[in-house]
Amino acid sequence: MTSRWSSNVFKGRIGEAIVEAVLSEFGYTVQHCGYEMSFSTHNPLAPDLIVTNPKSGGSQYVEVKYRSARPTSVQLDADRIAKYATRFPHTILAISSAWDASIFCAQVEDLPIAKGNGVATLSLLEEYWSPIWHYFPFVKRGERLRQTWKELQRAISTFGTRQLLGRPDRKLWEGEYEALIRYLDGMA
Repeated sequence: MTSRWSSNVFKGRIGEAIVEAVLSEFGYTVQHCGYEMSFSTHNPLAPDLIVTNPKSGGSQYVEVKYRSARPTSVQLDADRIAKYATRFPHTILAISSAWDASIFCAQVEDLPIAKGNGVATLSLLEEYWSPIWHYFPFVKRGERLRQTWKELQRAISTFGTRQLLGRPDRKLWEGEYEALIRYLDGMA
């Protein structure tokens, strides 16, 4: 049985990969940092990604959350989001949804979260959320973005559940577990 921690890390990496793939497709440079990278030289309290604008060279922190089901709300650690607002101003919170191929974004200072509030539930239907291209204007709606999402969905399906569920014993093959651990621990 997979522990809750490793399950959450795995889901987080999927969300990061989706956001990274979309931003990279449109010319942004994406670096990993934050909690999962705490064994490297990165700040373990930093948001997940640093995104660099291809024209200006300016950088933007991005914290990513992933939802595979149809999201209408998201639960967040209010204290962590408040720390981002204080320590990493203008961090973008990106909620990636495999359900409808969307990435909802908001600046952490715009979220109605009070420090010390525990878990905050935010509706994704509120006006403080915007599509990814609002904060990253080189991302354009249209066929290129749709194709990027189709490729991502195909990859998640092919190399995710289908590979395990299609096996008679539904277990990882020899070497796959270790490779998965190296991937989850590495990504430096």
